[in-house]
Amino acid sequence: MKKFEMPKPSALAVGAISDGKRMFFLVKKNPQGIDCVELPSVLIYGNDDPVSALVSLFQSSCGIDAHVRGVIVQSVHNVGSRKRKHNVPALVFDVGTKTAKPALAPGISGYKWLTLNEARAMRPTRLFEWIRNGWTE
Repeated sequence: MKKFEMPKPSALAVGAISDGKRMFFLVKKNPQGIDCVELPSVLIYGNDDPVSALVSLFQSSCGIDAHVRGVIVQSVHNVGSRKRKHNVPALVFDVGTKTAKPALAPGISGYKWLTLNEARAMRPTRLFEWIRNGWTE
């Protein structure tokens, strides 16, 4: 009998709203109650459009009317386990917005404007661990 396998994502699309050197980060609590930071991101499956997925993510989770400009950084993200790695590209898109005051969805405890170095000093969520693979200011 063959096991059912979940489809694996083909990429991680990340949205970066910047204000000078600072960037918009979401703050979420992990199961232990510790605050973790991440850039708004969504896993892309198959031939899904990463731009439309990011726009709908910003609208649904942050209440922000976003427009995606283009890829600014490319990195690698492990969507598998630490034992069975499955690396996919992490594409960071430059995102513009009319308003910088979000209306956060449930499950997101807050937001912060941080530099990359300040964000690296904080604990990342699982979808933000790719930052360790290298992105310099």
